[in-house]
Amino acid sequence: MGKSGSDSEGAGCEGFVVTPRYVRTFLRRAVVISQRDAHDYFMHGPCYVQGTLSTKYGEWLWEIRNFGTARLTSASGDESLLLADPKEESSLGVE
Repeated sequence: MGKSGSDSEGAGCEGFVVTPRYVRTFLRRAVVISQRDAHDYFMHGPCYVQGTLSTKYGEWLWEIRNFGTARLTSASGDESLLLADPKEESSLGVE
């Protein structure tokens, strides 16, 4: 994979490791979300792993975070998508 890290010291990210298979599965399952959706329905994951992806639409940089969110950015930086795994949605609403 690529670079890995954390937004904060002591976040305990040593155990957050992604494999090529995990990346493929995540990207197949992920849906595009808004910043508001990320705030309202998903926990912020301080741990991340970054890598690159080649598609027929060009080169992309991905950053997958623990707790099921990711950002996909075109290599040119012109386009960026916020993604999430619906299975990781954290409903804080009352049912």
